[in-house]
Order: sequence, then structure tokens, then C-alpha cells
Amino acid sequence: MTDFTMTIGGKAAAGAATFGVVNPATGEVFAQAPECTADQLDSAMSAAADAYVTWKKRRGHPPQGDAGGG
Repeated sequence: MTDFTMTIGGKAAAGAATFGVVNPATGEVFAQAPECTADQLDSAMSAAADAYVTWKKRRGHPPQGDAGGG
């Protein structure tokens, strides 16, 4: 069985618990994924927003359909 991990802000983050990932074709659990806490979710969203700002400024990588408005 595969155990998935979380990465928040480029660093590994342990989940408080895990949940089974189900293969819809067989109904069987084939992996365990970490459950994040509300604080981890907030941290992940903040890290993603920060990374987007940096990525957006890179030459040669213009956003496609930039929903951020510019």
C-alpha cells in the first residue's frame, strides 16, 4: 500500500491522521493520505499564494488565463 505525504511551503508536513484512498473501479483502499489540520491548510494556502507571486514574475512563464487579474 502506498502512503502519501504532504508538502507545505517546500517542507514535509506530517498529518495528524490519515484516510484511505479508494480505487473507484474496485472499491478497495490502495493508499493512505494524510489529513491536514485547519492550521496546515491555512499554511498551505498562504505558501501557494506566495509561490504564485514569485512564479508570476518569472520571465518566459506568463500566466495562462490569470484569474488574479494581473
